[in-house]
Amino acid sequence: MIRSKRGEELTTPIIMILLLDIVVFVILLIFVSKASSGALIYEGVYAKEIAFLIDGSRPGTDISMDFSKAIEIAKKNGVKEEGLKNLVEIDEENNLVKVSLRGDAGKEFYYFSDYVVIVPGLEGDNLIIRVREKNE
Repeated sequence: MIRSKRGEELTTPIIMILLLDIVVFVILLIFVSKASSGALIYEGVYAKEIAFLIDGSRPGTDISMDFSKAIEIAKKNGVKEEGLKNLVEIDEENNLVKVSLRGDAGKEFYYFSDYVVIVPGLEGDNLIIRVREKNE
């Protein structure tokens, strides 16, 4: 049986294009599934809101903000009860607020104030944030 070289040359690019299409489609599905939960948007919104609250406050301020929607989204994304206390992290060295409602990487936003910021956790559905002077 005689094989044609031209036929073999045509199948390789077609297979490569199909594989590339499948990979792009899978990546698109992953993005859509994460975006449809709303976690990406709410992470950014809460990170900015917390950073703006920190910047607008004075030392000695205790902030209580409604965090019920964030808790609802985190639970919907599989965050366990013990993980709810770590939804918001403050990096004082870099003046950075990080909010993660998906259990993995979250959104970060910088603040300008050079205060000590303490996030003791949740009281019911409210997030408590304490802003203190550096030397207190």
